[in-house]
Amino acid sequence: MSALTFHNQVAVVTGGSGSIGHLIVAALAERGANVVAGYHQHDVVVNALQKTFSEQVLPVQADLREPDAGQLLVDTALSRWNRLDILITAHSMIANAPVAEMSLEQWHAVLQVMLRGTMGICRAALRPMQRARYGRIVTLTGYQPLAGALDQANYAAALGGVLGFGKALAREVAAWGININSVAPGLIERAQIAAFDPSYVPWATNIVPLKRLGKPNEVVPTVLLLASEAASYMTGQTIMVEGGWRMV
Repeated sequence: MSALTFHNQVAVVTGGSGSIGHLIVAALAERGANVVAGYHQHDVVVNALQKTFSEQVLPVQADLREPDAGQLLVDTALSRWNRLDILITAHSMIANAPVAEMSLEQWHAVLQVMLRGTMGICRAALRPMQRARYGRIVTLTGYQPLAGALDQANYAAALGGVLGFGKALAREVAAWGININSVAPGLIERAQIAAFDPSYVPWATNIVPLKRLGKPNEVVPTVLLLASEAASYMTGQTIMVEGGWRMV
């Protein structure tokens, strides 16, 4: 991915302090982009990114459960750099439980962040992208809606909604040169793993052909490709980064 450049382009990344999100922010900045790094928690991470990349990274705290959070992130990018080329949704929230024991609060909380939050930030990004007749939107989803997931029916349902939403939106805005794709990581070494049943990870790792968990930095190159001008003939697609788990 070293050949991909984003010189003078402007990106908004949600979940910019997350295990994958902060690597995406850094990779974009390293390749010349100016980035609004949206975050809800872990401000130390995004503040460190801003210190490293100086004027290129602007951290903005935003809770995507709030109806105006997406617009805040987009307006910040427009106010600072007067354009928006790229949106990457890397935010995440889990509340694991078997369906029989899952509370309505757990169900709604995950759908609100993952599905409604994604819709809100995408909707906010459309106007400036339509005016420019160019845009790249990349949603980070996961294997859950494609393969099922133990104790994660709410997360699978939310991400399944994101996938369907992305395909529908890709058709709506194609005429403006806006491409929308998804990257679906498999089991990745990150904090969420601690919430899984202890027996699940060894079982899943054993059936993955590469026989290991993925690393957060192994997801980033696919995101960068889809966020770049090189992905000009790709839209409405989901690319899995999962060690061959769902190989067909």
